[in-house]
Amino acid sequence: MNISLQHKENLTADLTFTLEPADYKDKVTAKIKEYGKQINLPGFRKGKIPLGVLKKMVGTSIMIEEINQMVSQNLYDYINEKELDVLGDPVPQSQMKEEDFDLSFQSDLTFVFEVGLAPEFEATTKFGDLPPRYQIKVDETFLEKEIGIYQDRFGESSTPEDVAKGDIVFGQANFEEEGEEAEPVEEATEGEEVAEEDDNKGIYVPLNPNRLENEAIFASLEGKNVGDKVDVDYKLIADEPQALADLLFIDVEQATELLEKPSKYEIKRVNRVVKAEVNEEFYGKVAESLKWEVGEEPLTEEDFKARLSESVLGNLEKNARVYFHNKLTDKVIDAHDLELPDTFLKNWLVKTNENKTEEDIENEYPDFKRSLTWTLVEGKLIKKYDVKVNDDEIDDRLKQNLLGNLTMQMGSEPDEALLKSYMEYMKQDQNSMQGIFRQVLSEKVLTALEEEIGPEVTEIDATDFMNLVDEERKNN
Repeated sequence: MNISLQHKENLTADLTFTLEPADYKDKVTAKIKEYGKQINLPGFRKGKIPLGVLKKMVGTSIMIEEINQMVSQNLYDYINEKELDVLGDPVPQSQMKEEDFDLSFQSDLTFVFEVGLAPEFEATTKFGDLPPRYQIKVDETFLEKEIGIYQDRFGESSTPEDVAKGDIVFGQANFEEEGEEAEPVEEATEGEEVAEEDDNKGIYVPLNPNRLENEAIFASLEGKNVGDKVDVDYKLIADEPQALADLLFIDVEQATELLEKPSKYEIKRVNRVVKAEVNEEFYGKVAESLKWEVGEEPLTEEDFKARLSESVLGNLEKNARVYFHNKLTDKVIDAHDLELPDTFLKNWLVKTNENKTEEDIENEYPDFKRSLTWTLVEGKLIKKYDVKVNDDEIDDRLKQNLLGNLTMQMGSEPDEALLKSYMEYMKQDQNSMQGIFRQVLSEKVLTALEEEIGPEVTEIDATDFMNLVDEERKNN
């Protein structure tokens, strides 16, 4: 087998493989004979079918399969052996036809692949002005809001017929052009997504004042009753489909319909929560749900607020770290204006994304390029800081991710047995585990980078920090 690498312009190269008959004849012949031992053919004893007959029956297809496997294996072996830093996947430059595969084994077979190559560069850690590294302080406003959440959780619920301020309303958006009302669909509890009717007549939409900041959305609902139909302007919630979908627990296609099509909102159910009274019993319920270790004496208001502040601070500090690392990642990308094989990458993306047009790829390419730039720079930083990820770190991150999700769904922390069963289940999903590995790896790289550059720490109230994050999310 002869392999050659021919560098071209714009960080691309051609990899040419030439297979001589001696490279493939014996392997292909052996595969054909092996197939012959497995089949029954009238007129021949099993395993005694002549090679010439087998070649006519399946020779070409077996040869193509075997040659493709040989080329693919040797292609990646060559890339690894020569330590070629390729981007994307090798792209074949021509497609061979069936008649090109000669079962007399007299011809050389040549395959040419174009590859995109990563640029050579040194990673810099000089970024000019650095984003602020916030240190969170739990302020009274934030703490009272957090207490209010637990008051709702441990309050008494009812399902009245009328809508009042603060109620959670469940309803169905029926599109006027359908010409008739949608049949009622299964009701959902808060946070659940309910699929739209099979006939696509309506979308079940929960309106929760705890999630929707614009109180104007509820103006047309207050004072109405179950069964009433009202106009709802969904653009008051969000004017972009993805943002609306996230807030209403629906998919993007449904959100697009709500924003573009006229509809009537039919009130299906009203949830009203009478907040729990803040007293010693309330403190005890919160302590139990958060698995606090408390003594025999009831918690005082001062103790309760101190413990709750400590509990929420952990998540706030994590949010502040993620916020800074996201900003730092942008700084890293902006500081590395890398030359990339753009034309090759765009062609490769078109070939590997059959559901997308060239225009789609062109529009999405700037974001892809930024992501690829970060991956390349991150690779340099991994070597610089000698970053490694062990199994215990992956298990711990998986546990923390599941703990947060399950606690949000259940309203309290799950027991160890349930958490362990979910962890074992998730470990079977290789894509999810690879994603967790990438999370931990990137976080360790950014933490090492943060330690090197030493950003200035700025104290900020939790309320101000969350408002800042929300405002940036809206603008993006």
